[in-house]
Amino acid sequence: QNDLGPRFIRLGFHDCVGGCDGCVDLTNPDNFGLDIPIDSLATVVDTYERADGLSRSDIWALAAITSANFAHPNSNSFFSFGFYGRVNCLTDPKRGPDRQMPSFDLTTDGLLDFFADEFGFSDQETCAIMGAHTLGEARRQNLGFDGKWVDNNSRLDNEYYRQIVGNGNSIEDWIDAPNWNQRMIEMEDLIGREDSRSGRGGGGRRRQPRGRGSRALYNVLYEELIDNRNLQRGRGRRPDRGNNGRGPPPEGNDGRGPRGPPPGNRGGGGRGGRLIMLNSDIALVRDFSSSIDNVGEISCQFENNNACPAAETLPQMAVYRNNNSLWLDDFKDVFERMLIHRYDPSASCGIDDTRCVQ
Repeated sequence: QNDLGPRFIRLGFHDCVGGCDGCVDLTNPDNFGLDIPIDSLATVVDTYERADGLSRSDIWALAAITSANFAHPNSNSFFSFGFYGRVNCLTDPKRGPDRQMPSFDLTTDGLLDFFADEFGFSDQETCAIMGAHTLGEARRQNLGFDGKWVDNNSRLDNEYYRQIVGNGNSIEDWIDAPNWNQRMIEMEDLIGREDSRSGRGGGGRRRQPRGRGSRALYNVLYEELIDNRNLQRGRGRRPDRGNNGRGPPPEGNDGRGPRGPPPGNRGGGGRGGRLIMLNSDIALVRDFSSSIDNVGEISCQFENNNACPAAETLPQMAVYRNNNSLWLDDFKDVFERMLIHRYDPSASCGIDDTRCVQ
């Protein structure tokens, strides 16, 4: 519950949307909960921030890099803090510029557009950065949901992809993943939330009225309770079905250690084993662009009858599902680039008005 590492990684992402500047707007509901990592780093910032050295934004980025290294299964130096010189905003770090975060309900095109427009990421790079959801969990008071994306949410590996992509070498195999069932989670006890829908498949802005509203959430079929609301029992997740003669087997553990969490740790330190995927996660493997309504409810299914068609990014997601080393390498590249967003690290920087890091 008090693990700060994933919070520092989330802070790094939110700080760098719009350009890394050591400020987020905590009045924006998308940033709820970021006061915890900001306050945790305040003493470090007070001690080490210098006008001619590290900035607050540099320290936030360093915290994100360090957290990713601690989560790496085999190395505490895989990620590099290669640059400093990020410039702080001129306001209170908790009252930064209002910046648009990606909606939970983005379709495949909307998600790809957000990361392309904001960070210049390719479709492949967007698939790679979304694997950050392997770490940490969602908390209702911050995001409106309780749950985590994988069982062992303190290990940085490709388990996120294994949750939504089946084993094999064809579209039919990849679609045959652990099944997910959509549930609408009421938010009557939470404040109103305003969410942006941008890019392909987005569609304007909407506000959830204070004290009312719901959000779309994909919940594993075998989970039966959310906020004391009884949900349908399901048949559970299927384990990998093996090779079945359909080509080479998956890469295997690849240094990740035994599959799944250590004994006694299922559910993340006693918080329960509820696994979730948001619409924007499912959008990486299913195209529901013609089946989503204005509150995020989707009329097609993840599998079986009335199944949503495969997303254009499913083949890339399958690559990462079966190759942990490749995903880690690609994630390292996009993660480190994200943390110098809107800065020029090249030796020729300074010729124009571009902000530089060194």
